Amino acid sequence: MKKTIKIIALLLAFGMLMMLFSACAKKKDELEGAGDINDEDMTGGSNTQAPANTNQSNDIPQNEFTSLMPEVDAMVKGVMNNDFGTTVIYDAVTEAEFAQIVQAAKNKGFTVEATEGELQYLAQNESGMFIQVLVMDDALRVSVYSNAAHLN
Repeated sequence: MKKTIKIIALLLAFGMLMMLFSACAKKKDELEGAGDINDEDMTGGSNTQAPANTNQSNDIPQNEFTSLMPEVDAMVKGVMNNDFGTTVIYDAVTEAEFAQIVQAAKNKGFTVEATEGELQYLAQNESGMFIQVLVMDDALRVSVYSNAAHLN
């Protein structure tokens, strides 16, 4: 009888261990596929998913946000657009091209509370709109938003 109880306990422990490994493997698979849009098309170092009301495409919309963006002579990799702003992701640019894009943003009035870093520019215009120009992961990301809290 004691031997039977030990065998049953061992089988139960083994079964629980197998379920644990199965759950870990499933979670790993989910995590590996979770950030495909951000990693491939929406490069920017952030793995946060876009809000549910965000439209994603490769077509740059004509709106109040994109009208404030500097022109970029590079291939569009992706666009995120919502009620708060628009982000356009382009192919990589050189440092010289980045400097020209930042200067174009300054020429459009984005000079208030400006912060410049290595391949990064963040500023506000007199109307309270924010721009972020960022090179990261072999892509250029240009964002114009009505509120800095929505820059990601």
